[in-house]
Amino acid sequence: TLVAFLIIPIIFVVGGVVLGKAKKYFQELRERVSIVTSTLDESIMGMRTIQSFAVEEESYEEFNNATLKEREITLKSAKLFAIIPGLALLIISSGLMALFFTGGILIRDGIITVGTLVAFIFYIFQFFEPIIALIGFFTLLQNSIAAGARMVNLLDLEPSIKENKNIQKIEKICGEIKYKE
Repeated sequence: TLVAFLIIPIIFVVGGVVLGKAKKYFQELRERVSIVTSTLDESIMGMRTIQSFAVEEESYEEFNNATLKEREITLKSAKLFAIIPGLALLIISSGLMALFFTGGILIRDGIITVGTLVAFIFYIFQFFEPIIALIGFFTLLQNSIAAGARMVNLLDLEPSIKENKNIQKIEKICGEIKYKE
């Protein structure tokens, strides 16, 4: 039992390091996606202005740079997520190797039977399955926290355009609209 549960602290330490990196990547990814979205929106909404000043190439370069930076951080986070299952499997396999080694010695010495070792290994698999699922859940949670923090930051921004206090109120508008062909 001691040998089987020695890998739990290792899983939590490695998981904490990986989740810390994931949080950083998610925050940066949200920021990059926001920059790409705003750059695209500005380009579409201001297309006539861009064309009238003949700055299409500069607008393209700005958008291309924003998407390249976003792609770079997306690839980093994808690599991290590709590593997580393999890393968890490596740690658990190492623990099982130690368990098989220890179990083999105990079977050789007549302390336990092969059936006891097999039953114990199945119990261990049932124990570790929720832990692996929990690591996946915390990864998704970090992504959600990063998205929520980005939204809170946007909501906390002061508007750059202030409301004019000297606005004239229009009480009632009367008239007709005629369409000419």
